[in-house]
Amino acid sequence: MSMLMLVRSLEDLACSCIELNDFFSFRRKYYPETVLETLLGIWIDPRTAAEPPGALLHNQAAYRPVRIRETVGLQAIWTLCWLETPAGEDRGEVSRRDLLGALIESASLWQDGMPSGRFIPVFPSEAPSSEAQIEMRSLLARYSQHLMSPWFQDSATGLLIHPDVYDTAQEGI
Repeated sequence: MSMLMLVRSLEDLACSCIELNDFFSFRRKYYPETVLETLLGIWIDPRTAAEPPGALLHNQAAYRPVRIRETVGLQAIWTLCWLETPAGEDRGEVSRRDLLGALIESASLWQDGMPSGRFIPVFPSEAPSSEAQIEMRSLLARYSQHLMSPWFQDSATGLLIHPDVYDTAQEGI
């Protein structure tokens, strides 16, 4: 199953990610049999963080609806959402493209009428960098004003890795 993290603001991001890593560590310690879910990304938007939607819909037919099955977090600061596609959908996991398109449509508007919100894609740490680069190029072509640099999720622990830390770790290899 896939996950999405909602965060109120950029100012809350660092603390929220520390708390999320604490949550992942707690789950691994006390529930080691729990399957590690994939965090697709972090959406930064005050309204969505305060009032997580039950589902994310995109008006274009090429996109699939995404249902938020369950949430946990610090109300209105950050929320971790478990995502699923509707029953009967046999098209695999939720994609970042579907998710980001739906998030943008559901976001509050800036004063200029453009949707607010910023998205940090999160990729598994063992994913080939070429795979992440291809997906980032695709997302940038469609949603450049909403994208930030990608982060990574440690595949063994589930912990988030900031790109600066990840790049430094990779240099030692």
